[in-house]
Amino acid sequence: WFLSLVISLTCAMLATLLQQWSRRYLKMTRPQQCTRMRAFFAHGVDKFHLSWMVEALPTLIHTSLFLF
Repeated sequence: WFLSLVISLTCAMLATLLQQWSRRYLKMTRPQQCTRMRAFFAHGVDKFHLSWMVEALPTLIHTSLFLF
């Protein structure tokens, strides 16, 4: 059950970080800053494999539930 707890906490932290990142991305207001930040965030999406992390969240939750 300890491994289940660790996976569950990891999943919660990852979901919180992804939500924070997406809110920061949608919050941009000024046009000049907006284009630079969008390019910066787009580079981050590719560099850190954001889509893979989003798709991994349900798998981690199911694994945690199975181990519990």
